[in-house]
Amino acid sequence: MRLKISKGHMWRAEIDDKPGTFAQSLEPFAKAGQNLQIVTGWSQTKDKQKGSVEIFPVADEKGKVCAKEAGLHEITDIVCLIIEGEDRPGLAYDMAKAISQAGINLRYAVCQGVKQNFLACFGFQNEADAEKAKEVLEKL
Repeated sequence: MRLKISKGHMWRAEIDDKPGTFAQSLEPFAKAGQNLQIVTGWSQTKDKQKGSVEIFPVADEKGKVCAKEAGLHEITDIVCLIIEGEDRPGLAYDMAKAISQAGINLRYAVCQGVKQNFLACFGFQNEADAEKAKEVLEKL
């Protein structure tokens, strides 16, 4: 099985925890016809009045304009790898184990399988760790 791996940064915004704010964060992308691979949102437990939204990828200038319009900023202290491929039992474990055996610490992880497909986002401390992880994952 061949994995497709791309690299980049998440974009994040703190939002009010109330109806409609998550949708408002996505609106500029929708109006501009931008397709997003990963969108996450949650309520912050420490402050019930605030939430967060994260988006990936913001790959071109048009996307950056949308992100800024939505109040998102690039998270440059975490380098992300997006891994796509055919899903199978144990794939997330195999990837996490390979990364850990290479001595690389994960700062962020989201993995999901949809039917026969797999999509994961792993975040790393720096470019060097992300590159090393990419090399390890390409061998799976």
